[in-house]
Amino acid sequence: MNERSMRNRHFFATAFFLSALNFSAFALGGPLDTLQPGEWYEAPNTALSAVTPCPSNNCAYSGNTGYSSVTDAWSGGAYDTTHDRLIVWGGGHNDYGGNEIYSFNISTMTWSLLIQPTAITSNDPSPPNNTTYYSDGTPSSRHTYNTLVYAPNVDHFFSMRSGGATYGGVAVLDTGIDSFNLSTGKWKTDWVKGPGGGIIGTIVGYDSVTNSIWMHGSENGGTLAQFFPDASGGKGALTNYPQYIYLSIYGTGTIDTKRRRMVVIGGYGGVRQAYMWDLNNPSKAPTVPKTSGDAGGIALESSAAPGFVYDPVSDKYVAWNGGTTVYILDPDTWTWSKSALASTNGVASSKLVSNDRGTYGRFAYIPSKNVFVVVNHTNTNVFFYKLSTGSGAPTPTVTLTSSANSISSGGSATLNWTSTDATSCTASGNWSGAKATSGSQSLVNLTSTGSYTLTCSGAGGSASKSVTITVASTPTPTVNLSASATTVTAGGSTTLTWSSTSATSCSASGAWSGSKSTSGSESLSNLQSTGTYTLSCTGTGGTASQNVTVVVSGSGGTTGGTLPSVKIINSGATTQTNGY
Repeated sequence: MNERSMRNRHFFATAFFLSALNFSAFALGGPLDTLQPGEWYEAPNTALSAVTPCPSNNCAYSGNTGYSSVTDAWSGGAYDTTHDRLIVWGGGHNDYGGNEIYSFNISTMTWSLLIQPTAITSNDPSPPNNTTYYSDGTPSSRHTYNTLVYAPNVDHFFSMRSGGATYGGVAVLDTGIDSFNLSTGKWKTDWVKGPGGGIIGTIVGYDSVTNSIWMHGSENGGTLAQFFPDASGGKGALTNYPQYIYLSIYGTGTIDTKRRRMVVIGGYGGVRQAYMWDLNNPSKAPTVPKTSGDAGGIALESSAAPGFVYDPVSDKYVAWNGGTTVYILDPDTWTWSKSALASTNGVASSKLVSNDRGTYGRFAYIPSKNVFVVVNHTNTNVFFYKLSTGSGAPTPTVTLTSSANSISSGGSATLNWTSTDATSCTASGNWSGAKATSGSQSLVNLTSTGSYTLTCSGAGGSASKSVTITVASTPTPTVNLSASATTVTAGGSTTLTWSSTSATSCSASGAWSGSKSTSGSESLSNLQSTGTYTLSCTGTGGTASQNVTVVVSGSGGTTGGTLPSVKIINSGATTQTNGY
């Protein structure tokens, strides 16, 4: 074999090997795709501390403990199902004043900052002062507890009812609802106020069936409430269901979308706390489920803020509070059990360090991967756990378009939509109700600008799209009426001339009468008495009027004698009549 043939054989053999290697890598997927039930995975070099804006804790907002309090000061997180990332935000009290928002991207396995911290100035609080917002208008750092939630129908990350103690203060009783718009990178702080009652430790959850956020305040007469975010940029709507159940702080809640429930476990001071609200009957007081089974699972009901989330694939409530042990609560029998740890698991239990100040929403389910993610400290890596078989459902996609984005008042438009990997869709904003996963709907007689949002849900989570239809404001009609002569002698004449805008019809009154065109002129002759001539023109924007008075000098007023002769000139036609 000559040297050239040997080189060619070597080239093709190498190419085949590389191709096979690439195919194998493609087929096997990433570490989350190959994770087996009962296995944990530690993502290397994924400590949140790598992107902290103040690693040496010498910033004006460092507080007493610095950035570690983003996770260690009773603070939580929420999973963004649209962009596949875990969002973490926290701090507050005297611990930490930085209000930056952290995001861990599942695809790249990296942290980033969604917004930089506010530069604390002399106008901002320092202990022991207390405020809900910094001088630049952004929400101040705070204990976020279980108050954080992602709403895919508006693509906002919410902090409900101001959480807990803000930086520089002991506690805040502000019922404000704040959200970070993930599309614009800006905070929105003008939502409707949340319900009164206890605020510290409010529990929340997103309901993909109704595109709403459920919440319940803790202590001090907290109540159940349902918040509907407004995709058009408005203040949203809030419905209260007063029950005044005493809910202690350090609870973690989740929404069971199959059974339409909100369930909470965990509480303060080692006292057992477990409640279940029927979201189909929200005015009804919650029940206290009688749980049984594994003692470790039952103990979580008395622990401070464990990780607790509903898994739609296994149809179970899943809880974690440190170590490699994961607990499962059956939603039908209310029986606790341990998830079996796989013999192939390579992560030591000691690496999964618990946090005595709570985990809250930093333990979250990832629908697109069918795994759980947990971030429990700023200086430890991110961990993942696989509970059940299956590669995870793809995140739904939605397209929503309008046949016209700008129309005149009274006009119409047609909405068209499609979705993938969705089993249901719900409309919100300026339309409502359940919708098919693809279809169209005609909108008629539109008189005001509106935003139309469609949220479609499936096993892989939820996705939303919005369109805005701008309705041009309807102008008010205008009228211009004049007389060629406003003073004439008895028997004299004058000509009335008029024009209008935004009018569809005009009518005369006063010294003349009848329907008139929207523009034109009329000659009045043999005038014997002074008269006021009024023209009113009407359009979709209302009615406008104008009048003119023609004074007849030397007349003795209006008489019943001979009527003046009227010559109507309009559109090139002339008609001679007696009277007017």
